[in-house]
Amino acid sequence: MAERNGRRREFYSRRLAELEAKLAAVEDDLESASTASARLPLEKKADQLLSEIDHVEAKLAECDAAAAEPGVRDRHFEKALQKVDFNQAKEIAALVRQKLNQNGGAVLFFLQRTRMQMGHFCVAEVLNVLLVDQMIDGQVVGAYRKYSIDLSSAISQLNETEFLIRLGSYLNLEPQNDAEALSQLIRETIRDSIDSGTTIFLEIKSLDDLLERGDFLAWFIDDFWKPLIDAIAAVSQEFKSKFIVALIADSQILPDCSAPDYPAAYFCDEMAFDCYKLMSLPLPNWSVDDIQDWLMRFRPLFPTLQLHTKDDLKRLAKRIHRMSGDGIPQSVCANLQELCQ
Repeated sequence: MAERNGRRREFYSRRLAELEAKLAAVEDDLESASTASARLPLEKKADQLLSEIDHVEAKLAECDAAAAEPGVRDRHFEKALQKVDFNQAKEIAALVRQKLNQNGGAVLFFLQRTRMQMGHFCVAEVLNVLLVDQMIDGQVVGAYRKYSIDLSSAISQLNETEFLIRLGSYLNLEPQNDAEALSQLIRETIRDSIDSGTTIFLEIKSLDDLLERGDFLAWFIDDFWKPLIDAIAAVSQEFKSKFIVALIADSQILPDCSAPDYPAAYFCDEMAFDCYKLMSLPLPNWSVDDIQDWLMRFRPLFPTLQLHTKDDLKRLAKRIHRMSGDGIPQSVCANLQELCQ
């Protein structure tokens, strides 16, 4: 039984990789399509491939649900929860990937309200899109480094120097109080890593306290990020390397983009991509349709759902949405876990 399940999983893993490669090719064709009539069949093909990908992912989830170890099942349940809805963020990531695949380069994402909106799931899904060409059987292979910095622990000095010291420690650099010298050393270290053709993902979590200081964002963009991008530009293009950075706040620190005090000068959107600026990833609440679609796709994982009809699942989705404060993702996940396990 275990051997047959393993063969099924192998088959669907290969199928998923094939579909992802086809989708990437269609997205590249869409980028170069110059007319609406040329784009229309490509968009239909992309929709068809996305539907097939959803189907294969559900089949993989069935295989994973059959795993004997409870810890494995728990991990795969969490992986399945990533699929509820981060469609807007993944669409943004797909456009960014096209640009990075052409010449390499850097992107700076920004996420806030991540604790309640399950932002870590969004980051995982966005990475899956950006790194699909480097993935085999769901794992990133090749020259890839990930650095995860959590600033939630007590910071002795709430300032830029402390931030640089924390970042430098993850790059195995000796701490020093000269912020400019340390910043220069960090730039050189990252540039040398990218020089070998490495893709780097750097996530900086729990940035809330530093962002509450009104001058931190300006310092980060003007004094740290822009000089860093200038330092790595040439080698990124030569090796088509990717440098992906995510600034992550647990709560909402900056105002909404419609507010008059929104720092628009430091942000861009996917249609006017600017590697020197932040790109905000949306983290909306989940709709009834999002929840129902997830229940339909992944019900083979859960014996309690397998006998439910489509109407039953619609009612369940409405109830979970109501109980979750109109679809707050953290609450939706808790309710789904209680329902399914």
